[in-house]
Amino acid sequence: MDISQFIIFLSIISIPGTISLIVLNHLTIYKIKEPFFFLFYSLLLGVINYSIFSTLYKVVIISHLFSIRVFDYKIDVWDIILNKNTKSLPYLEVCFTSLIALINGMIFSKLISNSIFLRIGNYLKITNKSGDDDIWFYFTNSKETNWVYLRDYISELTYFGAIIAYSEPFQDREIILKEVSVYRTKSPNNKLYDIPIIYLSLQKGQFSIEYAIT
Repeated sequence: MDISQFIIFLSIISIPGTISLIVLNHLTIYKIKEPFFFLFYSLLLGVINYSIFSTLYKVVIISHLFSIRVFDYKIDVWDIILNKNTKSLPYLEVCFTSLIALINGMIFSKLISNSIFLRIGNYLKITNKSGDDDIWFYFTNSKETNWVYLRDYISELTYFGAIIAYSEPFQDREIILKEVSVYRTKSPNNKLYDIPIIYLSLQKGQFSIEYAIT
């Protein structure tokens, strides 16, 4: 395989894989940005997407065996990958596989966001991880977490409000609360003021959040 064939190989395989990876990067908390890993996962997802396309194609052909006719057709993209001669680039196959890649990206995002793989691992007793490597995100992303008491030990203020936005894991701790009541931490019975919405940038280890029962 010469340089030009190698570039064609990478391009054809990586296009659908890159689409899936972009969707994953936008819809999940895990961001793959390092060039090596981005290329690796693009190629891996590309192979998966083309395999699904080939399988779906064969299923469609088999379902029509008796109503149309039997004929033998090989997916052109595999011929290119195997370094065989083809008349032209399989543009149509790349387009169809790219559509499958978009759908797969959404499906994988759903599986990752809901920790489906982790739940299966827990069920099979392969792992006992909680599901999120960052406890901040685990707490703020919980469906049960809505109204909270947030205590900032630097300003000695306590904020009672509903979470409407928060920073992603492994980043600076930022949070936005709405319908906020502000108190002195040392005098929780004395309300200072109410505010419709507030943005807070917090220092790690200098605050605490409690789930509020309303």
